[in-house]
Amino acid sequence: MRHATRTYSDHYTVSDWEKWKDQWELIDGMPYSISPAPSIRHQQLNLALSSILAEKLKSPSCKKCKVLIPVDWQISNDTVVQPDIMVYCKPLPDKRITETPEAIFEILSPSTERKDRNEKFSLYEAQKVKTYTLIDPVLEEIEIFELDENEKYFRKSTGSHYRFLFGDCPVEIDFQVIWDDLAS
Repeated sequence: MRHATRTYSDHYTVSDWEKWKDQWELIDGMPYSISPAPSIRHQQLNLALSSILAEKLKSPSCKKCKVLIPVDWQISNDTVVQPDIMVYCKPLPDKRITETPEAIFEILSPSTERKDRNEKFSLYEAQKVKTYTLIDPVLEEIEIFELDENEKYFRKSTGSHYRFLFGDCPVEIDFQVIWDDLAS
């Protein structure tokens, strides 16, 4: 038996999105719900990683870069997303980010994995986010993608230890330390 597939025919804009009551992302005019709230493990991982990043960005060569969790990034009139963690190395605006961040970290969950691996992957690549990291909190796996000379993502690393470069700021993260801390 065939089931009818409901498709969205409306194309929403940021001005529509600003009126919505719940948390939503908008990608090319298509709404994506951000509820329910992420799992506790997801939030613990977000807090642990953002804390480590914030501490490492305190060094004198890294002062211009900030860790933002989660904050709206308005890309266009019909696209606004809210990455789990971003590293932003430009002056901070008052309302929402409108320029491309240096790096984005998305923590996968069953309800967002497909969007993070497909729509957001393509979106971040098109916006030239230098580093895109996907983190699987269940399998404890990391996938790090960087832009190549053709401005296309390639898989840089899947290991637990990685040296990021945010502008002129080198930051080393050992994800195994995070996994070990979450386990205790």
